[in-house]
Amino acid sequence: MDHANGRVGRARAMGRVSLQILASAVMLFVAPGTICSQGDTPADTRLVGRWEGALQVGAIQLRVAIDVAAVPSGGYSATFDSIDQAATGLPVDAISLEGSTVKFTMARLRVSFEGELAQDGLEIAGIFTQGTELPLTLKKVEQATRLRRPQEPVKPYPYREAEVAYSHDPEGDIESSFEPGGTPENKSRITLAGTLTLPEGEPPFPAAILISGSGPQDRDEALLGHRPFLVLADHLTRRGIAVLRYDDRGVASSTGSMKNADTHDFARDAHAGLLYLKTRTEIDAGKIGLIGHSEGGLIAPLVAAKTKDVAYIVLLAGPGVSGEEILMLQGRLLARAGGASQGRLDDQEEQRRLLYSILREEKDAAERRTKFAALLKESYEDLGELEQKGLGSRDPWVQQQIAILESRWFRVFIDHNPRVTLGEVRCPVLAINGEKDLQVDADQNLPEIEKALAAAGNQDVTTVKLDGLNHLFQTCVTGAPSQYGKIEETFAPLALKRVADWIAERFLGGR
Repeated sequence: MDHANGRVGRARAMGRVSLQILASAVMLFVAPGTICSQGDTPADTRLVGRWEGALQVGAIQLRVAIDVAAVPSGGYSATFDSIDQAATGLPVDAISLEGSTVKFTMARLRVSFEGELAQDGLEIAGIFTQGTELPLTLKKVEQATRLRRPQEPVKPYPYREAEVAYSHDPEGDIESSFEPGGTPENKSRITLAGTLTLPEGEPPFPAAILISGSGPQDRDEALLGHRPFLVLADHLTRRGIAVLRYDDRGVASSTGSMKNADTHDFARDAHAGLLYLKTRTEIDAGKIGLIGHSEGGLIAPLVAAKTKDVAYIVLLAGPGVSGEEILMLQGRLLARAGGASQGRLDDQEEQRRLLYSILREEKDAAERRTKFAALLKESYEDLGELEQKGLGSRDPWVQQQIAILESRWFRVFIDHNPRVTLGEVRCPVLAINGEKDLQVDADQNLPEIEKALAAAGNQDVTTVKLDGLNHLFQTCVTGAPSQYGKIEETFAPLALKRVADWIAERFLGGR
């Protein structure tokens, strides 16, 4: 069968092809810089003020805002906020109002916007471009939307905090050597930077290393204004457990690159953290465990299966089935949550099967990309106008999907079967999932995790499904990713307590 030309009855856009639901989200993280004023004529005061709107990026809604002020020399100055990403005060390079047409650009982020100011001066409707085109309507507001994140700890903390760095050979095996601190002399090595929190009291302490989910993540696993690893690390450290959390390779203060890296490479990074902690006199080398979220729940068992140095692992929404199985169900659950009909769900599932079949069977790279493009374009054209607007322009979206499908990470991910790895894990395991997780379904994955570990004779396995929690372990109503940024809670207290209690029972005498 020619997969590129095989008609998918009522074909629709493929589901998100990553555990990291923001794999294709508009990313706006840069350091604030000097604000540039524009123009040499008096500013039209209709544009002055704060304007807020929302970008629909796949299943995620990102709230954004622009603050515009007139400058004495004429024209405007402006700053941009990505509200749900907690990125504020980003400099706008140029902004103008000519007639009713509003334009602004941010060169460093490759962002541009062009829209029409309504006659009443209260709304600007246009197109936001950053790699892809997305509709954006900005409305004038009197007060800025502010994120509330009540769980984030406030300094001074009742424990010690240290900035740390260590390097290792990213091409070596999981037992490859590393250097505790500093910049490696060998340029092929990478340095991972992170934060180590140490409890009050007498060392040595049991410890946990936090491993993030898919995509480039900083040490706090920052997402949509939430910092779940900061909240988790704070809770565990207050309970007497030291915690190392680190920036992924190529992110923030860590060197290296995620390009062409896969899950096994990230396992080497996690193992380097384990070797580093073994050099710290404050840490009990026999009580170091790994806590992995989402894809991090694939990585932790990979490390534990290769070395006896791992004292325990905690899988937070960790997969128990192959990546293909995860994505097939994930796509169905997300589409159903979005109101898709049964026919459409079936069409999407058929399309994903065709795409994965092309990926595995077509060996010629050019032909493979041609078939991908044909199938994805067909899918896009069958969408309604509103759905197309949510994805942006067709061709950039198609190329974005092809880039993900062709990536080394994706090829490894869809074929990796965690059942095999879990069968080699001998240390205690806690696997915990939210009942409303639409990305890593609890009923699909928890039983398989338990079965694989039991078959291997592991005697200390705990699996927990927590009612009313989503993929980020937030208390929620639907579990839809579009709600992640709108929920004030970062990490449900019940989930935090379950993790801390389980570790304490084994390594702190239950306290």
